Amino acid sequence: MTEDRKSGRAGGTAIAVALVFAIALVFVVIAHSATQKKPKLNVRTGAAAVVAQPELASYLRRSGWNRTVALPLDERLTRVSFLRGRVVLLDAAVAPDGEVPYLQFYRSGYIRAGSQTAQSPLILAGLCLLFALMTITLPLRRIGNLDVLALVVLALTIHVLNLRLFEPSLLLSTPALLYLIMRCAYVGFHPARIPAPALFRASEPGGAEAPVRPIFTALTGRLAPARRDRLLALVLVGLSLMTAMLVVPGGSTGDVGLATMSGATALTEGKSPYRHVTEDVVHGDTYPFFMYLLYAPVAAVNPVHDAFDNLDGALWPAVLALALAGLAIFKAAGRAGGRTVALRQTLAWLAFAPVLVAASAGSNDLAAAALVAWAVAWATHAGRSSLMLAAAAWAKVIPVLALPLWLLRFRSDGAAARRAVITVGVLSVSVLVVMLAYGGPPVVGDMLQAISFQASRGSLLSTWTLLKVPALQAVFLAAVLTLAMFAAWRTWRDRSLAVDHRRICALAAAAILGMQLAANYWSYAYLPWVYPLIAAALLWPVACDEQQTEPQAI
Repeated sequence: MTEDRKSGRAGGTAIAVALVFAIALVFVVIAHSATQKKPKLNVRTGAAAVVAQPELASYLRRSGWNRTVALPLDERLTRVSFLRGRVVLLDAAVAPDGEVPYLQFYRSGYIRAGSQTAQSPLILAGLCLLFALMTITLPLRRIGNLDVLALVVLALTIHVLNLRLFEPSLLLSTPALLYLIMRCAYVGFHPARIPAPALFRASEPGGAEAPVRPIFTALTGRLAPARRDRLLALVLVGLSLMTAMLVVPGGSTGDVGLATMSGATALTEGKSPYRHVTEDVVHGDTYPFFMYLLYAPVAAVNPVHDAFDNLDGALWPAVLALALAGLAIFKAAGRAGGRTVALRQTLAWLAFAPVLVAASAGSNDLAAAALVAWAVAWATHAGRSSLMLAAAAWAKVIPVLALPLWLLRFRSDGAAARRAVITVGVLSVSVLVVMLAYGGPPVVGDMLQAISFQASRGSLLSTWTLLKVPALQAVFLAAVLTLAMFAAWRTWRDRSLAVDHRRICALAAAAILGMQLAANYWSYAYLPWVYPLIAAALLWPVACDEQQTEPQAI
């Protein structure tokens, strides 16, 4: 009878999931038809408009151009990309009348964004090696080491992109992202203490599973624990100083930092950032209002109106956010495994190459990363952690997918649940009130329209552009939405899941990574603001499971 009930519940759950997926798919198809745009110009017409300009024609001829791709940029402009085989040479935004208002050259020695020193092959290799040293565990035949490998592969896309190999970079990033999504979903939906697949289990002679040991501990086995911690602390201090110098003054602000500072400057002058961001960046006003608010204090001191202004102001918030996120990771990892684990995992954060490169470009992704990291660090506090995750959603949109399950885990504690919901509500209302003060309801519409650009633009840095199967993107996006809703429902129903912070972080990471991959554009700069969730789910020890605490109200 019990087996029949379990079978019936499983069947009912499967039907419910299928129904939710079907509804999500219909919603995605309708939204896609409303937002998706076709190129105004075909490949031949767009290329002809660019080649008609003598200087561009000369550059393309010298570069050996032999391939062109045309993608919609917005409702008016078409992105025309010129390639030599798989190497990107030039991006041009072409208007229907043949005007070319925006150009992006990809010359030899190209660096996508940020510090050139930080992206030298030697520095990138050293960072990847240090990251692996801090995160790999023995025996090597463990599935956890595949998690590390996936993150290293994502970090290596930095170098591949700098080689101007945009499409090949997707052949690295897409499988790694898919693996991490499935791995996080698996960890989230299953109890922590489940056996790993036999292929990834190493056994001792007696048949027992071999104990897990960090590779750094094995390599420094002759050192006393106190001396090992001192060594880690010294390396952490040294890497922190190197990072600070590579970001400020060694950084170089990219288009994201320029756009954010320009929008924040508009705020300080009493204008909405939407429609008032510098024209040096195509559609630079695509971020939620809260992101510009975060940068407003810096813009008040260092205003930015165009690309000729001093852009270093974007580097200071980036390095500050990087440090705050590292402090949060130190706190959270220390709670999970003690001081040594805290030191190793903080080093891993600093050594994760996308973090350093994004920070050295003045990217606002580090601000979102700090908010997510403190949501993880304060996971046991309903109000504080929910506030941080809600702020991340107001800064980058996509973290909103993790917010329902984050709130529902407090449902068994009425006071904590109320505190979480009220905190999120107060933040949201406050941001809306400030928005309305800058021009009333039209500002809200302007923000939504600006953000929708991300859902309609075409880009070579998209798995779906590479696959050329739009229906597959719709199916994948519907699956991601279904995953987020099912995760929230399971958190509501399963008490053991609701109090397990590792599994909650895993499900949040799966939803956010899924939406990143489902979008029309992916960048390694997105990884810093999901990394704290991935680390808590996959890289930190599960020692805290037996000491799991009840959620607190504040």
